[in-house]
Amino acid sequence: MPAWAQRLLLLFAVRDEYRAACTIAADESQPQSRTAHDRLRTTAIRAQSQARESGEIEDDTYHRLEEEMDWAELNAIPADDVRLQSV
Repeated sequence: MPAWAQRLLLLFAVRDEYRAACTIAADESQPQSRTAHDRLRTTAIRAQSQARESGEIEDDTYHRLEEEMDWAELNAIPADDVRLQSV
């Protein structure tokens, strides 16, 4: 696939994610609920964790991705579902 086509697909994905977030935000009863993109992102993060547990991803590789996955998971959780605790 040409580079321009890959960029176009990424642009469409970002646009669709933004539209979904705007639609959710417009619902005053639950402006922070999950979008389909959030659910997909959460599923992908779980799959990465399972790949590590099964040995498909080596520990060193997983640890390099772990912080990014943690941030992505936090971004995919509605604000009402986030509970931060002091350690």
